[in-house]
Amino acid sequence: MKPAFRNLIGLGLVLGLSTTIWAKGATTRITISGANLTGAVEIADADMIEAFQVWSGPGTGGCFDGNCVEATEGFIADWSSGEVVDRPGGLWHYEVSFYVTDARFPGRPELEHLGYVVSYEYDPVGAQGYIYLPGKGDQWYSLNSASIYRGREGRWFRATRAWKDAVLPLITQH
Repeated sequence: MKPAFRNLIGLGLVLGLSTTIWAKGATTRITISGANLTGAVEIADADMIEAFQVWSGPGTGGCFDGNCVEATEGFIADWSSGEVVDRPGGLWHYEVSFYVTDARFPGRPELEHLGYVVSYEYDPVGAQGYIYLPGKGDQWYSLNSASIYRGREGRWFRATRAWKDAVLPLITQH
């Protein structure tokens, strides 16, 4: 396959993925509550929100010319490191809520609503964060799977370094 044609296909896949992700709307804010916090921490900075879009990672993707591709990166979990089976006990436990708009229904106002919730635990000794995607029977499973079914529900994953670096100052200063 010629390089120019491969680049054209790659561009098409990127545009297709972008269309799929943005078709659902935008992540408008993120809140973190729990553990040692006296109140919820709210993230409303557009650049920070853009870095942690809920409409990215497994369960999202797009199709171009009949070829569908699932996204393998994005969101706040380090998907490539796989599921975490053993993690330390007694960690700081937080609930992370992603608020979104829904652009799938033309003619209706894009009102912000709760779109996705995960658990986040931080291990200060190992300097590692962990993300839990609620599984069947968990409080947020129905809400989450209605927004994005990732096929990894009910499991723990390492948090990305970018997520840890961004939220650690917020949760330790609050």
